[in-house]
Amino acid sequence: MRRFFACAGFTLVELMIAVAMLAILLGVGVPNLRNMLLDSRMTALANRVVSSLTAARGTAITRNKPLLLCSNANCNRNEWEEGWVVFVDGDLDGKYDSLMTCRPDVSPTMDCELQFYPPLGGSYTLRLYNNGGVALSKIVYRGLGAVTSDASRASFRLCDARGMASGRTIDLGTRGRPQIRRGTSACP
Repeated sequence: MRRFFACAGFTLVELMIAVAMLAILLGVGVPNLRNMLLDSRMTALANRVVSSLTAARGTAITRNKPLLLCSNANCNRNEWEEGWVVFVDGDLDGKYDSLMTCRPDVSPTMDCELQFYPPLGGSYTLRLYNNGGVALSKIVYRGLGAVTSDASRASFRLCDARGMASGRTIDLGTRGRPQIRRGTSACP
């Protein structure tokens, strides 16, 4: 009597179908994963800007002194992606004159640095424009937490290589409170 044993395994046709299905799933999933990672990075960068604005506003209120955020030490460039500095403007000249960090023993008439934010990295751009579309290189928070009139209703535009639809806009209200919106009206 002969016995036939069933062989366990896959046929070549079954294996080819499985490989084709895997290729289709990867073809659909990988681009979506890439966009998801880029969106996550964009959101993290926008949150970094909002947290620095919120901290600066709170510090201005606490100290009851003007506090500046500048795109560089001279407050003269609108390239915020290169990093920015937050400082107390003790001498009220609108420029960052000192390399001192804020401590209790620092004279109230001297500038002192509260925080330096490093560059964003990658191909990101971050620009600040006022309500009329004029580029701004600084934001001044007054002692009550409101921004000066030139920064009132200003907007940061955060963009990457994907363009306006995937960018973020960080709006400053008249009271200086930041809000994030998806998309932006223009990218530099």
